[in-house]
Amino acid sequence: ASIGAEPDLPLLDWRDFGGTNYMSTVENQYTSGLCWAFGSSHGLVSRIKIEDGVGFSTNFSEDAIGDCVYPAGPSYGGNFWKAGGYFCWRGPVDETCQMWNMGTTNCNPACPQLDYRLTRMRTIGASTAAIKAALVNGPVVSSLDTDVITGFNGYNGTYVITSAGATTTTDHCVLIVGYHEGTGDPGYFDGDYWICKNSWSSTWGDNGYFYISYGLANLGSANAQYWAWDSSVDTLNGEILYQDEAGAVGSISAGTNVLYGCQRLVPTMDGQLTQIQFNNAGNNFTWTANVYDNKSGANLSGPMTSQMSGSNEPYGGILTVDLPSPVSVYAGNDIYVAVRMHNPTDTYHPCDTDGPISGEAFYSTSSISSGYAVNTFGDWGIHAIVIPNGP
Repeated sequence: ASIGAEPDLPLLDWRDFGGTNYMSTVENQYTSGLCWAFGSSHGLVSRIKIEDGVGFSTNFSEDAIGDCVYPAGPSYGGNFWKAGGYFCWRGPVDETCQMWNMGTTNCNPACPQLDYRLTRMRTIGASTAAIKAALVNGPVVSSLDTDVITGFNGYNGTYVITSAGATTTTDHCVLIVGYHEGTGDPGYFDGDYWICKNSWSSTWGDNGYFYISYGLANLGSANAQYWAWDSSVDTLNGEILYQDEAGAVGSISAGTNVLYGCQRLVPTMDGQLTQIQFNNAGNNFTWTANVYDNKSGANLSGPMTSQMSGSNEPYGGILTVDLPSPVSVYAGNDIYVAVRMHNPTDTYHPCDTDGPISGEAFYSTSSISSGYAVNTFGDWGIHAIVIPNGP
């Protein structure tokens, strides 16, 4: 099924969808700040189970996510944009290679990238209808404000949370795995509520899950679904060029719905540039992109491919675009990837505002090839995928 209209279903639960459990094992983040890594990792695993088969049994390493992004370590917060960046430019690794260890910070280069490099993340609207529609295709990564729910830390899973204080913020990432509406369903509480997976072990809540009425604790105010991935051997043997070491964890505003972003990237190998990736906030947007060979002052020149574009893209998030044809690139020779970002409902655009600032990201409000100034706030989530030359 594709994301579309709100489903006419009173009950949807990916723990028991057509008699099959598509969820991975509930884990424990302990006292770390990596709820965003657990929620995102489990969201991606469930989507793979749904698309590729429930026999997929690999758990991805949250320890690797926390240790390989910037700043590294178990104490730092994040969101699905940050995890999405990691899944793009590093890709998930097997948990058996890098087990959970809060005592060390080690981005282990010996752990190979698995065949699930992220190529599409979809941002989901905040309405109940939008979340329900997305759930038809799998769990949705979200967050809520636990501080406004009385007794949440000690929740035992024997009731639906039906009250919470007012809030406009969130402090904890969770995975929405389904919903229930109405009465009389065996094994479920009566009422209209979300079914959510937490990362506080299976001894918390209802075997690690909780139930909360619609519209409480700001749950669902920001959501994403990891949608597509790449298992290409060529991609795994190639390289992903990027500068957003913390993913597009933040955002910046230039006071306009349209902003042009350009990122300088330098291949370390000779090969073929086949794809680019970029981030976009807001749904139903249009975009254009191109790759340039040179930048002089504020202007780009030497387009290396014909201009790429898309219109009425229904979901924001992370997009991967195939070049019209592969372009030869060479080790040490820089390229400039430029994208027209479009947020129809706001003036903010995704940006890595937490990682080291390379000074090689630029913005323009004029055009895709001119009027650029240095982005002093951070780097864009703009990536280039280079595969090796032929055998």
